Amino acid sequence: MEDNNNKIPFETLHSFHTENEFDEEFYKKFVAPFYTVRIINLTNFKSDYVNIKAEIGTDIVKKIIGQNNWRERIVGAFFCAIENLTEFEDIIGVHFLKSELVHQGKGFALALASFKSKKSIDYLKKYLDYYLTRKDLNYEQNYAMSALKWIDKKTKSEHTKEYEQRYSEWEKDASRKFDSYYDEFVQQMQIIEELKATGNQ
Repeated sequence: MEDNNNKIPFETLHSFHTENEFDEEFYKKFVAPFYTVRIINLTNFKSDYVNIKAEIGTDIVKKIIGQNNWRERIVGAFFCAIENLTEFEDIIGVHFLKSELVHQGKGFALALASFKSKKSIDYLKKYLDYYLTRKDLNYEQNYAMSALKWIDKKTKSEHTKEYEQRYSEWEKDASRKFDSYYDEFVQQMQIIEELKATGNQ
């Protein structure tokens, strides 16, 4: 008999997948230089992105973010965050909730924070409402909380408050605590904000 207590409630949501195949040249240009678990891991992320920034738009991101691989998906999320491609907000939100692949959620949290919209906040809250009940799933709870806190600081809101107690209980036995994750998150958002600004100069 299936254990409904351990069933993830987002399984019925439809994930965006694309059948578009891209060649090795496309991958080397738009994916390989940028896939990483954390933007701060790549010392050339900003300069490499500036080189292709003028080409990044909906068509490029659509080819990338629908692939069934965390590398392409996280790169697509980074691009959406930098270029404010909010047309992918639902795709990112659903991918984030379903948590189908490792690492990808870090990029999705960054993108949702970058959008700062009511819809993005709702996706972050839905994520925390469920995943903070699952101590057996060490997913991206820390990044979801970081995204909410970053939004709170930017918009003078208080969304994080309603999750502080639940998060504290969830991370109680963790060796790495929230402040460390948040510092890491902020460093990445600073890079995203800097690259956003290059388009407005």
